[in-house]
Amino acid sequence: MRGTEHVSLFAILFMIFLCPGCRSYTVVSHLNAVEIVDDEILRLSDNNSGDPTYLRDIVNREMAVRFHIINTPYDSVNYSFEESHRMVTELLDAANKRLAMNASMSLFETDPPEVLDTRIKLLRADLSSRNLPLITFHTIQDGYYIKKGKTANRFDEAIVQQCVPPGDSVINVLIMSFDPEQLMSGYQPLETTGVALSNNIKLAGLYQSGQQGWAYAGLLNHEIGHVLSLRHTWSGNDGCDDTPRHDNCWISAGDKKCSNNLMDYNAHQSAITPCQVARMHQVLSRPGSRQRAVLEPEWCDRNAIRELRIEKDELWIWPRDLDANVVVTSGNTLHIATSVSMPARASIRVENNARLLLSGATLYQACGRKWQGIRKARNATIVADRSSRMSQTDIPINTN
Repeated sequence: MRGTEHVSLFAILFMIFLCPGCRSYTVVSHLNAVEIVDDEILRLSDNNSGDPTYLRDIVNREMAVRFHIINTPYDSVNYSFEESHRMVTELLDAANKRLAMNASMSLFETDPPEVLDTRIKLLRADLSSRNLPLITFHTIQDGYYIKKGKTANRFDEAIVQQCVPPGDSVINVLIMSFDPEQLMSGYQPLETTGVALSNNIKLAGLYQSGQQGWAYAGLLNHEIGHVLSLRHTWSGNDGCDDTPRHDNCWISAGDKKCSNNLMDYNAHQSAITPCQVARMHQVLSRPGSRQRAVLEPEWCDRNAIRELRIEKDELWIWPRDLDANVVVTSGNTLHIATSVSMPARASIRVENNARLLLSGATLYQACGRKWQGIRKARNATIVADRSSRMSQTDIPINTN
């Protein structure tokens, strides 16, 4: 995030008197800093009910993904060039269809959670702004995926460090094989499995299982879910109240006793609940998060073309990336206690008898373009605490 910019008095007067549509509002360049204490913030827990407007505000995301085919000097037990491109294309297409379509959550006899579009898409690295190869081939001495035993490397990141350049900003998926000798001896069963390591993923057994690429869409999306902070729902508290505990059975028997959730081990892995959608977008919206680094910047580079009207009191405690101008309507309060990225050329307009409270808030523009700051009507109230700040804007907040 870049530092706060300062503007001249001339620029402020230009915004107030020459900006079309701005004449009934004052562009705010200075706020009196006070300490805002709101007990409601202290009472809110980190669950889906803590910020009930959050799902209304999520924006479409694209995350860049590339693949690495790992072979060893001894065997060719992984995809060839032609096979890999066919498999990866099928896999990405199927994974994106599942993310877009979603499915109704089982385990509920009545009133299952709402089915939402996740607004998340996996983007081929070669079609992203990074312009990286979609697939890279590697020959590595110890390139097998060893799941158990003294030489197990399931959670070892050494092979990731060999394949992924430092500072890489895509999701890297390593396609690995099991040791053929372990498969022949029965020590390692033939299966498909994976593990997420930060922004990188290891998948094993795909080639040796011999299925079409689309068959591994649930496996890939499950590990993407881990990358985006989602946890298994049967093995402990996953932080969501719409994913009930269960026995983690594999096949749905039609009696709602088996889960079909993406983050469980089941035959479907097709349902993502509203809380899970919110949690994924939280980490993608948080400035400086490792997950945010893989986002394609197109989502925040467009001018705002719609209005988000605040027509009841709202408290924002989760980081947001908006695609709209914000209007706090008369008689209502918007309390921002988080980071909010505004679209290019957008503004926050506070109408007469409306309030904007900023406590620990950061208002900025994530793509480095300009947005137009806060506009205050004559009888509006705007208060910011000493830790709130605005950057990448024509009219910065000064909270000294």
